[in-house]
Amino acid sequence: MKTFRHPAFAKLSPKLDRAENELRLVSSYASAHQNEVSAGEWGAPGAVSLGIHNVYDGIEDILLSLANDVDGLVPRGPAVHQDVLDQMSAPIAGIRPALLGSGLYEALCELKGFRHLV
Repeated sequence: MKTFRHPAFAKLSPKLDRAENELRLVSSYASAHQNEVSAGEWGAPGAVSLGIHNVYDGIEDILLSLANDVDGLVPRGPAVHQDVLDQMSAPIAGIRPALLGSGLYEALCELKGFRHLV
């Protein structure tokens, strides 16, 4: 578990650990069942898809926590998933730099779209 000094970041440690663990599980499963996943055998693609969904949810949970604790504004409504990515990709003067660079922002937008397929 990572150690942080600021309470807003300290509560992120278990969230980061859960997301990292889920990613390890997805990678391990995908490697162990590569043939089944590639062949589209029942269950294997679904298991990997659900794991990817869980990793994205963990990342989004972290971003929403930062939006609440650092920015003081949590996106709400039907566009919350895109709004939090947009918010975290923009710097806030005197508060924080942009937390998502353009490459990571684009990757997370793509992952967000995939998540809705699951």
